[in-house]
Amino acid sequence: MEDDGGREDGAPNTIEHLHEIIGDETAPEEVCDYLLYQWEEAGITARAYTDEMHTVSILTRGEGQRPAEAPMDVLRWLFARFHTVRALGPHGYVRLRRPLGGGL
Repeated sequence: MEDDGGREDGAPNTIEHLHEIIGDETAPEEVCDYLLYQWEEAGITARAYTDEMHTVSILTRGEGQRPAEAPMDVLRWLFARFHTVRALGPHGYVRLRRPLGGGL
């Protein structure tokens, strides 16, 4: 895997705290509160919901809903901060295994 995620240490370029209301604002079906991590150079976005902060999900990129392939420096950064790292693929989320060695 390449090391071209975000900054040199694998940290995301941006982290945003977002809040979305799904449905009618007076009677919402669901309220989503999450942190959005973005690695612009790698074209990767990850999301961690505040009610499940031990898990982060790497979202798909490109056509065909293929699983995002995160560079090793990005994976190191995520595994250092989250217990569970998942990637969204064509059939839903798949839990990634912590690689052996490699500083993780």
